Amino acid sequence: MKLKQGESKFEILSHHGLGDIYFDHSTQQRSFVATRDITAGEILYQFNPKQVQSNPTYLTVQIGEESHIVLDPEFLASINHSCDPNVFFDVDHWVLRCVRDIKAGEQMTYFYPSTEWHMIQPFDCRCGSHNCLGYIQGADCINPEILSQYHVSSFIQQQIKTVPTLI
Repeated sequence: MKLKQGESKFEILSHHGLGDIYFDHSTQQRSFVATRDITAGEILYQFNPKQVQSNPTYLTVQIGEESHIVLDPEFLASINHSCDPNVFFDVDHWVLRCVRDIKAGEQMTYFYPSTEWHMIQPFDCRCGSHNCLGYIQGADCINPEILSQYHVSSFIQQQIKTVPTLI
């Protein structure tokens, strides 16, 4: 979804170099929006685990069987899901990578199952992508052939090899 800065239902909450945090008053949701065109392959941000937890929350990123990180910088937690993502949380190198070209004003999005084996808050996806999966529950519920079309973390790759999925 492309957001326009002048639209009255959106408010810019903060600026972070390559992206701004937008707040949508109609949905009460945050999003992270590119401030300039970004080329596939660019490293957008470095991040660190602010905290490692054994239990997931809605905003953590899974890095192992019972390891979930709180992102630092925290503004990266405003990156929403899409079944046609343009960024990837590379938890092996602690960087956010651009995986397809992003236009200025476009939301930065990532594929939640790229890092999440089993999600604590599954949801009906409304990303609008032509390849939308519909219901997002985690990588454990997605056919490995479909997952192979995405960048996924080494943890998810290992899980695919060793754990039978629900598919």
